[in-house]
Amino acid sequence: MIGTQQRSDLQHAIENACERLVTMVANAPELNVQVPDTPKWTARQAFAHVVTVTPRYTAGARQTGRWVDAWPHLAAMNDEEIAAAGPLDVTEVGSFGPQAPEYVFHGGAKVAADAALRCLLGEFEIHGRDIARALGHPWTIAPAHARLILDGAATVMPGVVNPATAAGHTATYELRIRGGTTHFWAFRDGRFNIVDELRRPDVVLSADPVACLLVFYGRRSQWPEILRGRMLAWGRRPWLALSFVKRFHQP
Repeated sequence: MIGTQQRSDLQHAIENACERLVTMVANAPELNVQVPDTPKWTARQAFAHVVTVTPRYTAGARQTGRWVDAWPHLAAMNDEEIAAAGPLDVTEVGSFGPQAPEYVFHGGAKVAADAALRCLLGEFEIHGRDIARALGHPWTIAPAHARLILDGAATVMPGVVNPATAAGHTATYELRIRGGTTHFWAFRDGRFNIVDELRRPDVVLSADPVACLLVFYGRRSQWPEILRGRMLAWGRRPWLALSFVKRFHQP
């Protein structure tokens, strides 16, 4: 669960991102254009995904809704729900209040319903950016929003591990989000765990929140961010930072 102030900040962030996305889509003269970051979708389909995914978060709080047991199955479910979606009503996106019950998220990770809304914010910001690029519109992700999304993604990461690329991997990581939370993670022979603290992590990563978000979500290469100093790594085995993202399925 999250604190009252962060819950309020999160709700305002979701409302802000939702309003920007809905306004952009409602005023777009053409939505049947390919989205560069998700090339199998048009802008219309990407927005349909956001519309269909939003109710999952309130359904999860009621212990209902559809959630996949393994991350690779998610793409097929998304496509199925987009295909079944009727005419898009932009007012459909909204009406999701923070709730405290826990439920099982995609991939089997357990998450508190209010904290999971940080992942919903990610749906708005990441797909909003995807659609904006397709339409030739600007889209800026605020660092505060990126920090909230990264905190949400961190809670569900155990379910996002890619067994093929994580197999046999043993290492410890400390991720310092600039201006935000520090996360501690450990791989033991391919098994991933969130830990409370690490005395001597193999890798310490310091990252600008927006750069980290876009790299983690596969929207930007890590190399330009490293060259600009937005992502730095040190420790006993700093080279492991270069392959860290590859050990997870792309959100």
